[in-house]
Amino acid sequence: MIFSLRLNNDLPVAEYVTLAQVAEAAGFDQFWVSNDLFLRSAPVILAAVAAATRRIEIGTCILNPYTIHPGEIAMMAATLDELSAGRFNLGLAAGAAEFLEWVGVAQTKPLAAMRETIDAIRALLRGERAPAGWAISALDE
Repeated sequence: MIFSLRLNNDLPVAEYVTLAQVAEAAGFDQFWVSNDLFLRSAPVILAAVAAATRRIEIGTCILNPYTIHPGEIAMMAATLDELSAGRFNLGLAAGAAEFLEWVGVAQTKPLAAMRETIDAIRALLRGERAPAGWAISALDE
């Protein structure tokens, strides 16, 4: 059984470091942080957590292709995985349409956007180019 801790991204970064260290000492397996708009950046928080822990896995919940380009997501995931010595888990989803509207982004064709995003990220993480013609067509409408 895997025990995880999931937190919102509304605390100061130093508090996440402390909480992750306590969770790791208590035997938790995973430490996840939300990436809700208008709060703190989960990837930045997780970089600080990775540097301050040794065993606990870290993860984003969630990154979306509407506010972060899939190429940037792949680069961020690879870097966090390297920094954490293979402990990073990438959480992806289409995001919450209501939150996206707050920043003027329409959530068009979320299923298609996620399929294209996953295909592109997998290719990029394998060291390949994104699929031919790929430009997250669902985001262009």
